[in-house]
Amino acid sequence: MQKTLIQNDENKKLQAIQKQKERMDDIKSAEDYTKVLDKQENDRKMYFKNIELKANNFLAKMGATVLKDIENRNKEDEEKVKKYEREKEEKILEKERRQLEKIRQQKRDMREFLNSQVEEKKRQKEFENYIEKAQAYVWNTDVEVNKEQNRIVNEKVIFFLF
Repeated sequence: MQKTLIQNDENKKLQAIQKQKERMDDIKSAEDYTKVLDKQENDRKMYFKNIELKANNFLAKMGATVLKDIENRNKEDEEKVKKYEREKEEKILEKERRQLEKIRQQKRDMREFLNSQVEEKKRQKEFENYIEKAQAYVWNTDVEVNKEQNRIVNEKVIFFLF
């Protein structure tokens, strides 16, 4: 039973270490992903700044028709940025949901493991009680047999003495 408790403690420590490693890996992955997204965002901003500069030069040369085309393009770009932001947020929410589900599953697994340990302990206790009762029965039987043998010997001794 001590061995099982020690193994349980070791398993808990290993699980805690593994969980910490996974958490650190998740954090690092999230940071790396955020850096990539930030770089993409900066590249996108630079791209839009360049477009804006070119557009201003072009506007100076062209007329009202070109302005409408640029406005339409800017609206599309804004929609793309909004779509990108929505998708980014959805990915983050999905990742958090998966992490929460993973934690819930780990809790369910731990609860199931602990319940099985409790059941095993109950079965062990019942087995020990059964063994103790069987041993007591054997001892009582031995005592009865011994008493009977002593009674027979005493009767024979008394019979021979008289």
